[in-house]
Amino acid sequence: MSDGNEGGGADIIVPPGGEGGGGGGGGGPEWLSGLSEDLRGDATLTRYADVEALARGHIETKRLASSRVILPGNDADDAAWNSFYEAIGRPKDPAEYQIEIPDGADAAIADKFRPIAHQLGLTPKQVTGLVGWNNELATALQGEASAAAEAKRAEGGASIEALKAELGSDYGVKEKLAQDAARRFGVEPETADKLVEVLGDRKAVELFMRIGEQMGEHRRVDGEPSGGGFGGGGDPDATLSAKMLDGNWREKAGTKGTPEHAEYNRLVEAAARKEAVARQRKAS
Repeated sequence: MSDGNEGGGADIIVPPGGEGGGGGGGGGPEWLSGLSEDLRGDATLTRYADVEALARGHIETKRLASSRVILPGNDADDAAWNSFYEAIGRPKDPAEYQIEIPDGADAAIADKFRPIAHQLGLTPKQVTGLVGWNNELATALQGEASAAAEAKRAEGGASIEALKAELGSDYGVKEKLAQDAARRFGVEPETADKLVEVLGDRKAVELFMRIGEQMGEHRRVDGEPSGGGFGGGGDPDATLSAKMLDGNWREKAGTKGTPEHAEYNRLVEAAARKEAVARQRKAS
């Protein structure tokens, strides 16, 4: 190509491959000048300083291409996926996975996990990573569960101690009534533990105390020996009379929905039953 000028100077000759010489445009290697124009315009070739470098690059590229692993498509069959998994390092046999089993853990879990890991195409390194994460998580959760259980036991013990302080000398009597009630209903230790989980230690104990108290009242009204009355007394009339002397209790007993009102009704009914039994015995 030539470029004339008004001064009539000599033409400027532009060598093949662009201005500046060397071929390939923009100062490319000289060996590019021997190629056709369409090849000289390929920027990929400019990275090679000479033909030998080009040859070595070609060999390396071919080597890399031969070792390339192609990810199967969504419609690939099991054979294609198995070939891919083996190419990236999945062992031939699931038994080859090395799984660390913590002390006290069930080894059967690892045996169940191996075929799943193999089916998913996991490499040994991936399995080791997953197992390590799982073991750390299990240890942390176990520690949290133990701490929570200990805190719950401490809370339950504190609630029972508070109940003992509130009831004073009556606690032993009520505890005996609660034990009798649980025994009569055939409550097993496992059932009692479940009640404690739902209600809490104090509420579970108070529940059986109330049941035992009512059972004791009914036995006394029927004339059966109670083996020790609730609060030391078995006469509903006497109990009601004593409680009515307490102005605070008497006021609450007159309010529907309060425990004192319910207790008042129980004592009145118990006294009525006792009187009916006494009349029946007298008549006979």
